[in-house]
Amino acid sequence: RGNVLSLDGASYLYGRNNTSLTGIPVANDPYTIAFWVKTPVQSTGPGYAVYHWGNITGNKCNFLRINTNGKLYHSHGDSTGTARNKTYGNNMQKGVWHHIVIAHDGNAQLRYYIDGTLVDTGDWVVDGTPQITGINFQIGNPWSQSSESFVGFLDDFLQGNFTGAVRHV
Repeated sequence: RGNVLSLDGASYLYGRNNTSLTGIPVANDPYTIAFWVKTPVQSTGPGYAVYHWGNITGNKCNFLRINTNGKLYHSHGDSTGTARNKTYGNNMQKGVWHHIVIAHDGNAQLRYYIDGTLVDTGDWVVDGTPQITGINFQIGNPWSQSSESFVGFLDDFLQGNFTGAVRHV
């Protein structure tokens, strides 16, 4: 895959702490996230935290983990302070590159693609609308929780406040 981001569980990329970042989807903005990922064959713990942005206080954040069983675990806070957590997809093989795309349409619908195949859709209308803040963008180890540290490789990470999933699948 050429030049890739290699994370060892302790390393991560981090946006400014508690400072508003430009271009980060907030509240109920549409967004698309696309990236290539390769996790190690051996793994322990709940899984690998790929990214997080927002404020964990009051569940005003967006978080994606790849569980050790190879499924996507997505958490997205809403206006009631409730985190909407759901597991999607199939069992992605470890030690192999996979392409992930997540697209939120700005209303209530999410689409999850793994290796170009739509694996699931999600509806975020629970008790309120998504209320994500534009702070604390991080790729890798979230909130110093070593049990969810990302170990593996990421490439071509794209995140933006647009719905372009079809272009990026």
